[in-house]
Formats: sequence, structure tokens, C-alpha cells
Amino acid sequence: MHTPGCGRLSPSTPTWYRESAEQLIDLACDAPGLLNVYAVPAVFVFRHYVELSLKDMIRVARAIDDQPAGFPDDHGLARLWSELRTILERIGGDDIGGDTVLLDIVEEIDHRARSSRPGVDGVSLSERPAA
Repeated sequence: MHTPGCGRLSPSTPTWYRESAEQLIDLACDAPGLLNVYAVPAVFVFRHYVELSLKDMIRVARAIDDQPAGFPDDHGLARLWSELRTILERIGGDDIGGDTVLLDIVEEIDHRARSSRPGVDGVSLSERPAA
């Protein structure tokens, strides 16, 4: 989430998403008959927490590495992790590893979900021309 007009990520923003996801999971556990009502949005919100956390870590790592401020305008978890890992390895000098298999699986599921989700006017996001 960008701070309007600033192009910055508040350090608190990822935490807000994680706490929201935890609240939705609590609601899902308290109302098993409404599991999909709460659990599906919780997974979406938690995935966004992971994305924003990676972006925040990239922002900090870039500052340490004397790179331009900011974070990528990318939503792919595997690509964000790859950028963060590259910067961290340059800063620390060690190969920190970090297999992306799990992130690749999440990315594929997330891509399929986004491409089939209808837009505001009912047109699938995958059918929309690029802006």
C-alpha cells in the first residue's frame, strides 16, 4: 500500500494487514459455518502482508546498500524475494539460499485467482488490455 502522494510504505502497514488476517482467522474459527466468508479473505490479506513485508525489507536493504530509495512496483512474491535476496547477498557476501518453490506455488495460485476475478465492470482482469 502506497502512502497517497508519497510513494512510500509505512513501516506499520504490513503489521496492519497481518493483524487483520489474524482477526479474520479468529472469526472463521468462531463461526465454522461461515469458514469461507472469513478464511478466504484472510488468506488474501495475509498474502498481501507477505508482499508488503518483502517490499519494506527491500526498502531497508536498498538504503543499507546505498541504492535509490523505494521499493519495486511489483506484486510477485517470488520476484520480490529474489530482489531482496540479491541485495542481502551483496551486503552480507554470503549465499543466503532461500528456495523459491513455495513462493512460486503461491504465485501461480495467486495469478490464477487474479486472472479469473471480475473487474469493477464485470470484465475479467485477464481480459483487460494493458494500461
